[in-house]
Amino acid sequence: MRPLPRVFAMCLREAMARKKIKNVHLAKMVGVDEKTVGNWTRENGDPEQTEPKVADLLAVCKALDVCADVLIGNATPGDWFVDQDAVEHPVLGDDWCWQVPKRPRVVTDAERKSIEEGTNAKKRATKGKEKSNGGT
Repeated sequence: MRPLPRVFAMCLREAMARKKIKNVHLAKMVGVDEKTVGNWTRENGDPEQTEPKVADLLAVCKALDVCADVLIGNATPGDWFVDQDAVEHPVLGDDWCWQVPKRPRVVTDAERKSIEEGTNAKKRATKGKEKSNGGT
């Protein structure tokens, strides 16, 4: 694997701080030694020690509920994701870009549908309250 950008350690520390997770806890969640996580959080050193293997990176993403792009510095809140296929082959009404949220996470299609249903139910409930309160 090509070496990760040097920002990996910083992004990892930030994600751990947001979740209030210490090295020892992340190590248990990922299934590695605490020393290994400590190595990952260092910004300098041998990439063999300071960068996780792909399987470990995926486990870290799941444990911290973030996508790999956030951890390797490719995406930060405020940046934009662009769907290049939608740009090259536009369809009226399709979204072609979206802003990276403060707490991005990757989900399966089934999880997305479940979240969408829950979000739509909340919107309907809010709209119903607005109507009953005389709003539009």
